[in-house]
Amino acid sequence: MQFGNYGSTGVVTHHFQKEPEWVWLIKTADWGSELERDKLFVGYEVVTDKEGSVHRKVTLSTAALIGEEIWLTFAGTNIPASVNKDLTSAAELKPGAKNLYIPHGVTQKQFMLLLAGLWPPMVEEIHRAVMEVNPHWMPGFLAPSTAATSNDE
Repeated sequence: MQFGNYGSTGVVTHHFQKEPEWVWLIKTADWGSELERDKLFVGYEVVTDKEGSVHRKVTLSTAALIGEEIWLTFAGTNIPASVNKDLTSAAELKPGAKNLYIPHGVTQKQFMLLLAGLWPPMVEEIHRAVMEVNPHWMPGFLAPSTAATSNDE
């Protein structure tokens, strides 16, 4: 969806540097994604014990934040479940596509387990691509703008 000069929401295709036939589809962040991401910074984990539920504050590691940002923007991939399988082309990436490392419709928990199985340089490349598609998530985005200050004395 196009929002004039503000930009657009949609899906961007990232081709892996060392495996260009592999793609990772990245959703541009909308306000809903922003709200979900914001919850990570003040996140609480619900712990249930014999007496009931207890809330405790959780500190999110950098690696966990990276995983969550990748999850929030995940729109699909054609990374094969086995390198011996035929690739699903980016055009064919849709519900029901077979032989994918991360199948369509996985839960967040399943996704995180599969993401954890990837080689770290792949995850780093995916995250760099996510940040390119969503530059407002970069550190310092909310820092005061020097362009907005006046030099009039």
